[in-house]
Amino acid sequence: MKKLTKFWNSSEGSIKFDLRIKLTVFLLLVAMFKINATNYPQNDKITLDMNQARVQEVLFKIESLTEFKFFIDTDKVDVQRVVSIKGKRTRVSKLLKKLFYGTNVTYTIYNKQIILKTKDAKHIKPIIIAQAFVKGTITNTNNEPIPV
Repeated sequence: MKKLTKFWNSSEGSIKFDLRIKLTVFLLLVAMFKINATNYPQNDKITLDMNQARVQEVLFKIESLTEFKFFIDTDKVDVQRVVSIKGKRTRVSKLLKKLFYGTNVTYTIYNKQIILKTKDAKHIKPIIIAQAFVKGTITNTNNEPIPV
């Protein structure tokens, strides 16, 4: 019994014990941060090489390689368009920029969902405002001029 009490009361034993606890806590924290950092699908990098494929096929391939799901208004977004796209260890957002470059399709990434939609017509067409010079007299219902 004396040996056990000596070990716990000695300064060397408590230092070793404290070091073990500190290392264990440190390794647990590092593991938790690593799990948390890789949990975002926006950081996923995929390799994609598709030639003469429809946009719909490319989106299905991205869905199969990642955790993303696409929401598409097929009446407005042309998913039958034929494209060729390549990317080696590229983020999904960069692949989508390449895929829809030069079109009026935009995307929004929200958690594990990607929403594809078209830009509003107001943003595409420039607004022309015509200015005209108006001269005259303002009258009331009795055709009397209103004082200015």
